[in-house]
Amino acid sequence: MNPCRLLPPASAIVLLAGLLFGLAAQADARYRITDLDLLPGGHGSQATAINARGEAAGSAVNRHGVLHAVRWRLRREVQDLGLLPGAHNARAFGINVRGEVIGEMGMRTGVEQAFLWRPRYGLRALGTLGGRNSVGFGINAVGEITGTADTRKGRGHAFLWRPGRGMRDLGTLGGHSSDGIAINDRNEIVGQSTTRSGTMRAFIWTLQRGMTDLGTLGGRNSNATAIDSRGAITGAAETSAHVMHAFLWTPDAGMRDLGTLGGTSTGLGVNEWDEVVGMSMTGKGAMRAFLWTSTTGMRPLDALIPKGSGWTLVMANAINARGQIVGVGRYHGEEHAFLLTPRPEYRQATDRAR
Repeated sequence: MNPCRLLPPASAIVLLAGLLFGLAAQADARYRITDLDLLPGGHGSQATAINARGEAAGSAVNRHGVLHAVRWRLRREVQDLGLLPGAHNARAFGINVRGEVIGEMGMRTGVEQAFLWRPRYGLRALGTLGGRNSVGFGINAVGEITGTADTRKGRGHAFLWRPGRGMRDLGTLGGHSSDGIAINDRNEIVGQSTTRSGTMRAFIWTLQRGMTDLGTLGGRNSNATAIDSRGAITGAAETSAHVMHAFLWTPDAGMRDLGTLGGTSTGLGVNEWDEVVGMSMTGKGAMRAFLWTSTTGMRPLDALIPKGSGWTLVMANAINARGQIVGVGRYHGEEHAFLLTPRPEYRQATDRAR
């Protein structure tokens, strides 16, 4: 006997609607979300980078309320990377496929110091360009690093640090300062630099051509935050309406406006499939993490995880070639690092569409 026939018609309709809603919710939940571990006794974290294997790096507050650089290994356990002598806090900004992590240490003297952490060797300071401060932002597969370091004149300049060779000043686009934010395995570096006219511009730096201005979306300013292995770049650029929009720049097509969720937007990560993640302000002034693809455009990541998860995804900082995304969100009101992993059926459908 069909049990639905025992129900009054209205109840059957409600049950059917509930089943269909559940199926639709599951179909739209393209990602499985993982709450990355906190430090023991700690209360807050954020993930800023992910490598090709799915290991992540970022920062977490320890039981004493101090921010420490951390690495999340493949089993998602959190690892405190410790502090250099004389340091009182630390943040991690990059991780490569070997599990090497870079970032900055806040020293008790008030100085900021770029660091490199390696699994077998621990922490080391990277030095400066003759000044006081430095920070490491990006690292590639062979351990080459970019970031920002003070010169003898106290001006922050983008740098390239190479094992055995030390730190190289990459200069500027004619202004006083520059920041190296990301580096790929072809030694292509992207970031931002001031110009002679006082604007801030996104750049790409290569060994052959030096620093090149990437332009804008019709306004005056731009910045670049990530580059993939094929040279695709994301960041934010000012439009002719003087609003900052996330962009995707490729060697063939140049700069493309990715739009927003209603306010401003910034691209923070890009992978080899030209999938871009970042953050956007909504029309109501809320900050939300987004995913942009060439087929779907920009979508809030909140719409792509299971409903009722307890998460509000605020910022997506990085995406790898497998489509895994890391960032920071609010989980039941507390700031937590997250990892999104595509559901197999969604990733397979995406791969077939390429």
